[in-house]
Amino acid sequence: MANTQATDDLPALGTAARATIADCDAKLERYRAALDAGADPAVVIGWIVQTQAERTRVEADLHATQTVRAEADLSAHRGVMGAALVGK
Repeated sequence: MANTQATDDLPALGTAARATIADCDAKLERYRAALDAGADPAVVIGWIVQTQAERTRVEADLHATQTVRAEADLSAHRGVMGAALVGK
């Protein structure tokens, strides 16, 4: 039952992760524009590093979430197939 609850939350987590990645991409575009407009590169580089680190972390979380979902789907499929075999 706890496993079902954990996998039920995965679509929302994936959606939130994709939104965060899109937000990071938008920030990186703004930072590039700031550099093009003459902002202090030392300051902007700090923002870029922080945003890229956040994006990388969220991508890793998203990948892990997708892996958990795939494993849960496979486990459910095996359960159905096992039950079908036992029923014969």
